[in-house]
Amino acid sequence: FLRTAYNAADWIAVFLKTYRTGDVAQRVMPVSAVLSQHFQAWLRHRNANGWNVYVSVNAVVPGRSRTRRSIAAVRHVFVEEDNDGPGLLAALTTRPDLPPPSYVLHSSPGRLHVLWRTGHFDRGDVEALQKRLAREVDTDSAATSCAQTTRLPGFVNHKHERPWLVRVEYLRPAIVLAPADFPVLTRPSSSETRGAGPDR
Repeated sequence: FLRTAYNAADWIAVFLKTYRTGDVAQRVMPVSAVLSQHFQAWLRHRNANGWNVYVSVNAVVPGRSRTRRSIAAVRHVFVEEDNDGPGLLAALTTRPDLPPPSYVLHSSPGRLHVLWRTGHFDRGDVEALQKRLAREVDTDSAATSCAQTTRLPGFVNHKHERPWLVRVEYLRPAIVLAPADFPVLTRPSSSETRGAGPDR
């Protein structure tokens, strides 16, 4: 996933949290360092002891913390569905103004993170698109910041009572999409057109 989702020179934020105590840890590192055997062993050790493992959806400025202003490059359009993952995927197939997702991350039963691999977005545009998508396809409206994290596939989700191995389904991982591939960006939303025209 790390080799697919980011450029080789990207820095990313790896965020860990244990819900047992509320403790957190964060590392901002090059992708190559996150892929190292030493760091992967540390992640596996923490995960085996109940820590959840997350990674920034987008590339981060080297040496900075994971904040909106620290996003160096937008690598994904992202939506999160916490209730009806299959329903979301079905809804997306009915949207001709959206390209097929690049990959779908299964975070726990029925819960999905959907990602489109992108380039040439700025922070404001991708956040506007994510907010609009969250509103129109009824996904998590709080998960629309460009500083959003996703779970790192291959590690166990310890948030719920039953641990769950996070996995990723690759659909079109090699295609890097541009803003022009999302016609929804230039189509007025229902809220923008609501009320226009004569009263009914």
